[in-house]
Amino acid sequence: MNKKLKYMPTAIFLCVVFVLTTLFVALPKSEFSSSEKRILEKFPETNLETITNGKFEKGFENYLADHFPFRNMWVGINTYYNYIIGNNGNKGVYKCGDDYLINAPVSSENRIVANSQAIADFSKNVDVPVTVMVAPSTGYIMNDKLPALHNEYIDDTMFENLISTLDADNNDNLNFVDLRDSFKQEAEKGTQLYYRTDHHWTTEGAYLGYSQLCKSLKIKPTEKSDFKVDTYGGFYGTTYSTSGFWLTKPDDIQVWNNKNHTDKNITVTITEGDEQEKYHNMYFLDHLEKDDK
Repeated sequence: MNKKLKYMPTAIFLCVVFVLTTLFVALPKSEFSSSEKRILEKFPETNLETITNGKFEKGFENYLADHFPFRNMWVGINTYYNYIIGNNGNKGVYKCGDDYLINAPVSSENRIVANSQAIADFSKNVDVPVTVMVAPSTGYIMNDKLPALHNEYIDDTMFENLISTLDADNNDNLNFVDLRDSFKQEAEKGTQLYYRTDHHWTTEGAYLGYSQLCKSLKIKPTEKSDFKVDTYGGFYGTTYSTSGFWLTKPDDIQVWNNKNHTDKNITVTITEGDEQEKYHNMYFLDHLEKDDK
């Protein structure tokens, strides 16, 4: 009896390998992952050159990883295991309070300097006023939701560097809209300015940014009361897609339609190459029925 038990782990291991291999071969292969919102690897090109230079081997490893049986389940198990043992921040995403998934800060100081200088140079070469508005990161605004251990969000440093570059030549043609204070104040009131599963603004956040831009440009913004708000559930954003925290609750999407607008006075023209198509709506509502809303 003891001799038979000795071989049990090996037998179980071989059975698992056999079953997973069979499933890998037999199960249909998807081209797109709706949960991760990306195109999956295709089977690599097979010829003498790709085999000898190693491209086939690397391509097949990626193909195997993308099409491994029950891949999403294993990704989720690994993510939550790391979270339980204290390794928050899977794939650069923090699991935060109130079901927020927030991207960890990334270093982009060199890019900020280069981009701000490009904007400053651009404003000198045009004869129209230039206005710059930059969105603060979710982690900076929603810092009360962050886990106790997290990397520092350096939005203040990046904003000050940006402002310094734009103001360096005392260019009266260039205006900067600073959203930090207004977003902090509104977030403290409990307004959801960012999606919990995505790094983008909610419609509330977009409206606040729009209002601050109008204020800077001395334009009267459309009042909130002029909008009809429809709410749709079941939205998972790109932060969720990269996180592996599959048990997170979905977001709601709000669609704001100006009550004074009809399909007669809204025209949106989309140009793709030589083709143009006109629409009479700011939204593609049919996408609300799809995974990628």
